[in-house]
Amino acid sequence: MSTLNSLQIGDSIEEIQLEPVDRLTLIKYAGASGDYNPIHTIDEEAKKRACRESLHMGCGQWAIWPNCLLPIMKMALFRIIKSALKGWYL
Repeated sequence: MSTLNSLQIGDSIEEIQLEPVDRLTLIKYAGASGDYNPIHTIDEEAKKRACRESLHMGCGQWAIWPNCLLPIMKMALFRIIKSALKGWYL
């Protein structure tokens, strides 16, 4: 694993694979957010608006983002802990 300090523009970080979002999850997020726009839950409605399939609403996307950022968050947390403990144990 690279360290946060060693990352350069164009470098890759650990790849993660997320499970696809199923229809029931889309409907649950629609209910939680109060956004019942059919482009979020019905493919045919999304296609009428030039989308290939229904779109995950904003709050659902924000629930997924932390998983995508986890590799960088791990590196940053290690750096913070190492800095905090410097002089004590390291």
